Amino acid sequence: MLMEMTEMGSSVDRISFFTSLKDLKNYSWGFLAQDVSAGFSVALLSVPQAMAYAMVAGLPLSCGLLAVIFSSLIAATWGSSRHLIVGPSNAIAIMVQSGTSQILFNYFRDLDGPEREWMAVQILTQLTLLVGIFQILVASFKLGRLTQFVSHSVVVGYVVGTAIAIVIDQFYIFLGIPPMEGVHAFYEKAWYLVSHLSQFHLPTLLISLGSLFLIVAFRQKDKRIPGAAIAFGFMAIAVQLMGLNVEGGESFVGERLQQVALVGDTGEVYTGLPALSFPYFNTRILSSVVPVAFAIALMSILESAAVAKSIAAITGQRLSLNQDIFWDWIRKFLWFFSRRSNAYFRK
Repeated sequence: MLMEMTEMGSSVDRISFFTSLKDLKNYSWGFLAQDVSAGFSVALLSVPQAMAYAMVAGLPLSCGLLAVIFSSLIAATWGSSRHLIVGPSNAIAIMVQSGTSQILFNYFRDLDGPEREWMAVQILTQLTLLVGIFQILVASFKLGRLTQFVSHSVVVGYVVGTAIAIVIDQFYIFLGIPPMEGVHAFYEKAWYLVSHLSQFHLPTLLISLGSLFLIVAFRQKDKRIPGAAIAFGFMAIAVQLMGLNVEGGESFVGERLQQVALVGDTGEVYTGLPALSFPYFNTRILSSVVPVAFAIALMSILESAAVAKSIAAITGQRLSLNQDIFWDWIRKFLWFFSRRSNAYFRK
């Protein structure tokens, strides 16, 4: 019996390059219409969500869009789970933002504006490579099962601690308060926010509260309703009709209200596919990047394993954690050697 269980576990954890072929052979085309509808709904929500995660991570908006596009394609091709949706997540975005901000503060605090954003992307590419190296080592030595021995309280404690820092940054956007210029420590941002609460922007606050209300209301009504997408579209129309867009225009209420900041004001969203090139690599910051990369690699493995296992417990599908870790390394490897034809990704 022990030998059979060992052989079964070995077959399940075996890394394969043709996982999608087996799924296609067993696919029932009667589910195509439902899958197309589900895919469209997920894609509609993923675009603003990916852009939001990029903002949380302190990166250009195009980074979030590229992450969700290529992650989904690679996961569908090489992943072992048929139900796992892959893309940026809250915890990873928080960890990336925390790590890159600390490195920028320690090594590049004199940079600001576009130069700081460019350097953040370069740090991200180096961070991505190291995360991929850690993951390929875990997959090669079939250490995916060791994730079950990691204390859940440790993971939760780290995420909650870093989440508090990121909430401060998001309150600036929620309230419409102009953020501090330059790079500052967490306690400085928190004190500045508290001391400038009276400078909140009323139209921005109303839009934020309205969006939050719609999302919560639709979720309580029926979780199948895409509340985030509805709130996104409704508030975009409201901003346009009320003349709150930056481009101007008369308000339908007959009076021009103060403008609100739009997503486009955070930076230009570049289009087109990335090109391959050897990216930026700085050995001076390596000692600071390695611990962050290890933590992100561990969190990425734990998140994917937790979600995939919870769904597999319902569907009965057999998973290979090492397979999922391996294809995640492929995604990070491609990101490391890709760049866009613009100044942000240029060496």
